[in-house]
Amino acid sequence: MANNLITEEDQELQHKSGMDSPDLSPKTEYSTGSVINEIISKSLKSEEVPRPSSRISFRALARLVMMLNSNLKKANKAGDVDYWRNLAETLGEANIRYKKVTDMQRRRIDTLEQDLRNLVNLARETQQLLAEIGAEKRVTQELGHGEHAD
Repeated sequence: MANNLITEEDQELQHKSGMDSPDLSPKTEYSTGSVINEIISKSLKSEEVPRPSSRISFRALARLVMMLNSNLKKANKAGDVDYWRNLAETLGEANIRYKKVTDMQRRRIDTLEQDLRNLVNLARETQQLLAEIGAEKRVTQELGHGEHAD
């Protein structure tokens, strides 16, 4: 009944109007409206719209795999920061671990940088002290030729 375009009410109206209208000749049993609707309904049945296939061809699948594989090879460099960042963002719990590790590494780097600054400052102070000691030693050697000057 869903396939028919003419409902029961339309059929009753056509039947009532068919009896009153002089259009109908004794040779025809149908009104022109019902014939047109019948032709349309038959053409709609014959022209069913094909549903898109949910299958994928082997060739399309192979292309997809090759494309993904090539993208992975391009981005799989150890020095590629964007690759590792994107990988970390896509891995739920691993993302949290990655952030913790990177924060810990950042703190280690900051500590090492601070220690390096301290060592550089100590080296400068040591160099200044050695320069002062060297100057004092030269002065004492000039005064006493190596003897202690009291």
